[in-house]
Order: sequence, then structure tokens, then C-alpha cells
Amino acid sequence: MSTVANEMCQSFQIAGAHIGIYEAWYNQVDKSHTNVIGALDAAKFLKKSGLQDNVLGQIWDIADSKCMGQLDKTGFFVALKMIALAQNSKRVDISNVQLNVPPPNMGEPPPISSTPPAVGNGDSSWAVRPQDRQRYDQIFNSLGPINERLPGNKVREVLLNSKLPMDTLGRIWDLSDMDKDGFLDRDEFTIAMHLVYRALAKCPVPATLPPEMIPAAKARGSLGSMPDLLPTSDGIIKPIARPSPSPVQPVWVVSAADKTRADAMFTAADQDQDGFVSGAEIKDIFLKSGVAQLALAHIWNLCDMKQTGKLNREQFALALYLIQQKLNGAELPAALTPEMVPPTMRPKPGQEAPQPPPQG
Repeated sequence: MSTVANEMCQSFQIAGAHIGIYEAWYNQVDKSHTNVIGALDAAKFLKKSGLQDNVLGQIWDIADSKCMGQLDKTGFFVALKMIALAQNSKRVDISNVQLNVPPPNMGEPPPISSTPPAVGNGDSSWAVRPQDRQRYDQIFNSLGPINERLPGNKVREVLLNSKLPMDTLGRIWDLSDMDKDGFLDRDEFTIAMHLVYRALAKCPVPATLPPEMIPAAKARGSLGSMPDLLPTSDGIIKPIARPSPSPVQPVWVVSAADKTRADAMFTAADQDQDGFVSGAEIKDIFLKSGVAQLALAHIWNLCDMKQTGKLNREQFALALYLIQQKLNGAELPAALTPEMVPPTMRPKPGQEAPQPPPQG
């Protein structure tokens, strides 16, 4: 993982649900956004905790583990977490950095302007602040987008490191992937990261995307279809001809949470790490489900859409979905329905839909 994305993951792991407070303290001390806090500035701030000098010295040694005489953002977060541990009678040790304890008491409340506003008070805003957007852009760039898009598996690790419940992450993904293509563009990634931070600050994930979070380009695309008007040489106003809009793709039956779980199983099963799993590699997973072998064979044929003898990540996730449906008593389809077809394998406009495998 890139340095910027790794820093974000470490921030999640250290601060947990209190990341909004940690961010607020950090932004107060690093006002120039240099990502470097000198020893004097850090010591002055850490003394606000009221801890004895010998304890603060121990905390400094842990936070400045490379003896640089300064703290970067991760080091500052570590120092805050060690203070929180000491204040809650926990052992001050780096091995406890992910322990769940209340946020540090620095003798004064954290800056209000840096703390996400509460939701539901009538005047709250979900708008993304410029400094937050800049941070999300840095993380997006660090993950190596292709054609300004990140596949789900690239975003997955960052989301999982937030330690939010899987159903919460699933809702965040569903809200962020606005075009339901299994990828996040820059605007969609910003939405995902902002929702993660708000969720960590105990703000409930909204049922629908707040209007102020909808990117301008996508908001324009959702307006009515009033045609543009163009005057002709004879003075008659005629509408500009527009191509017919592409049909809306149905939402994939595999939820983001189920896809995340399937990806973890896929990674473990893909022994040669070629991005595909063969029948031999996932045989045990299928058989342990308890579904009859005849039904498992049918599921494999449905998911191996091109009859290559192997499944990619999406096809594997779909197979697990169908297995679960069978375990729940549902009948398996004779062919994949449109909403079952993996997003990246759906036909583009003008292409024919993939043919179902021959039944025999």
C-alpha cells in the first residue's frame, strides 16, 4: 500500500472511533500542514495532558521511535494514544496502540471547527471541506488509479482498516459507487472516505446520499432531459438531437459487504496469485457449504460465463452468493438474470448480452 494510504490506515487503527478528535488536535498543532511537528511544539502540547514528565518522556520515546526529534502525523497520533492509555490506567506500550480507550484529555475541548458536526440537528452539513477533499485526493492518487478509477479491491483495504462494521461499510460502498460499476472515480472515492470519517465520529450513515455530497457532474447528469435549443437559418428553434440515454444497469445482487468477505476468501484460495481460481483451488470451499454436488456444478457453470474453467473475483463472489441462496432454500436459476451478471462482465451499449452456458 502507498505511503499516504498506509498513513490513513494507521490513523484509523490508532484512533478508532475517536479519529475526529485526533484529527482536530493534529490540525491545531500542525497549522501549516507540513506533516512535521517539532519537539518544542509537541512537548508544549503534550504537557496539557497533565501527566508527569517521566511518563511524557516515555511517551515521546515511543512516538519518536526513529529518534528524529520531531513527530509526523502517525507519531503524533501514537503520542495521543499513549496519553489516553496512561490517563485510563493502561500500560503505556506500543503493543497497546490499538486498544479501545476514551480519547485523551488535553485539558480543553478539541477545536470545534475540526470536529464533524452532529447529524440531525437541522443545521448540520455533509459538505466536504476543501482541506478534507485535498486529503482524500492524496489518498486516491496514492492508490494508483487507472483512467481516474479505482477497482473495489484497491479501496477495500482502506475501508477495512477503519474497523467499521461490515454492514456499515456495505452501505458506504453502495452510496459511493453511484454508477454501480464496481469502481470508484475520484468524486466517488471522496464520498466513501467522507462517509467513513463521519461514521467513525458516530454520525449515522444516511439512507440516501445528502444533496451537498453529490458531485456537481453527477448532479447535472440527474437533471431532467430538457433538450438544448438551437436556432436554424430560417429562425425556427429546433431541439439539438441527442443520442438515446444508455439503459440503467441493475444493481448487482452481491452486496459490498458480501463482496468484501468473498475477496478475502478469494485471496486465500488463489494459490498461484494469477487473479483467478480454478475448480481445484476452491473445491474445498464449495464442498464445505453442504450444497449437493450437482447443484454446485450448476453454480460453477453459471458463474464460469465464458467457460474458461476458472473464476475471477466477481465470478467467485457470485458463486458464493448463489450457494447461500441455495442454502436459504431458493431455487437456482437456469441462467443468470441481468442483476446477477458481474458489473465488469455486463455488455456495453450496442453489444449482445453474454449467452448462458449450454445446459446438459
